[in-house]
Amino acid sequence: MAFDGLVIKGIIEELNKNIINSRVEKIYQPEPDEILIKLYGSTGKNNLKIVTSSNNYRIHRMMCQSFG
Repeated sequence: MAFDGLVIKGIIEELNKNIINSRVEKIYQPEPDEILIKLYGSTGKNNLKIVTSSNNYRIHRMMCQSFG
């Protein structure tokens, strides 16, 4: 699926709802084409994973759960 205007608009709306006013805790680069950003804010801790591979590009927001 291509990242057209509708997909990008949906991504922006979700990120604005869930990670607005969050702070960056840590940034990792586990692979040359992958970035993992750890965020914390009013909605709790989130991970934002961005993959820029030419054939498998994607962006994920993952909620972190604390145990204990």
